Amino acid sequence: MNTTIALIIDGHLRILQSVQIVSHITLEKQLCHKRMLVASAAAVVALLVATGLGVYKPRGVTPYGWRKQQELRAGLQAADAAT
Repeated sequence: MNTTIALIIDGHLRILQSVQIVSHITLEKQLCHKRMLVASAAAVVALLVATGLGVYKPRGVTPYGWRKQQELRAGLQAADAAT
């Protein structure tokens, strides 16, 4: 009788442990999905910012662009002075 009760309790405990494991895995999956969603949203925002800066950035605001504009203007002024 005690052995039967012990086996029944053991069976119930195993079922409870498997339910806990499944619920733990489900919780981990939910957390993983949330992390992936946040990372994906951040990547989309970063891409939109980069695209916006690439499209709407005025020409010549970088030191390289400013220097090239100055060289072009100096070349044009020298050509106008020579004629």
